[in-house]
Amino acid sequence: ISSSIGFLISSAEIDKNKNRGNFECPYLQYNAHLNEEAQDILKLFKDIVRDNIIMSPHSQQLVKNGQIIVCSLFGVFANNKDLLPSDTRRKYEKAEKSAQHRVICDYIAGMTDRYALKMYSKIFGSELVSFFEK
Repeated sequence: ISSSIGFLISSAEIDKNKNRGNFECPYLQYNAHLNEEAQDILKLFKDIVRDNIIMSPHSQQLVKNGQIIVCSLFGVFANNKDLLPSDTRRKYEKAEKSAQHRVICDYIAGMTDRYALKMYSKIFGSELVSFFEK
């Protein structure tokens, strides 16, 4: 793996693109790209990861559990504002009606996986399998 990564890094080519506009930071005018052979190897690695890790039944179960947790927490908070932490509840109450759901979304998005799982368990009294368990 180390030699493959070394090959990919050494295959990166840098181009200065004068058509990217005037940036305050001059480094933004540069683009990095891989030659065709390196792109093929990178695609192979991505395909292996997708097929053997991302699309594995275990990973897909975790994704489904995450969806259940996020959607359930949203539903509970949207219907029970008193369950929101006080600072989030104040933001919710100050927000325009059309932005109140955004406040709840932002609160949930700021949760770590462990915290969301803990909150779900506390509210619903059951546990779903987390990423941290196999």
